[in-house]
Amino acid sequence: MSGRYGEAYTVSKMLDSINDTMGDGCKVELKRNVGNGVALDTSAKEIACLDTQAKIKTSVDRVALMDSSEKQGWIEHQRSKGNDLFKAGKYKEASDAYLEALTGLELGGADHDEVMRKVQHPITCNIVACMLKMEVGPRDSFPRRGYLTAHYSNGRKL
Repeated sequence: MSGRYGEAYTVSKMLDSINDTMGDGCKVELKRNVGNGVALDTSAKEIACLDTQAKIKTSVDRVALMDSSEKQGWIEHQRSKGNDLFKAGKYKEASDAYLEALTGLELGGADHDEVMRKVQHPITCNIVACMLKMEVGPRDSFPRRGYLTAHYSNGRKL
């Protein structure tokens, strides 16, 4: 584990670890079982989706054990990490960090509107900026319609 919070163990890391252990003679690939004994190749996009799901699941599990101040630290850490990755042009990784930051939100309190305005909306806008930089479009199943209701004041630099 690197850093204070460590990293999630993703499908990509698992496959890399297995393939490194097996050496040059063999290669393990992930296949999708579609029934009737048929297994189809898994695309890089599907593996990236599985990786993101693993990161979010790990974050949710980790955040569930934190108190409010630790959650705020988590959000700040992940948001800062996302900002650094965005500046480095690593938009997919930045998007994942921003998604992980959102797992620390507590939206049920009296300050719900303030948390949404000061934390959730800017992070969500950062995720959208990542998607735009990656040129994610309608064909990539990004739910554009109804996905984000934003106020004009949310537009800002990362």
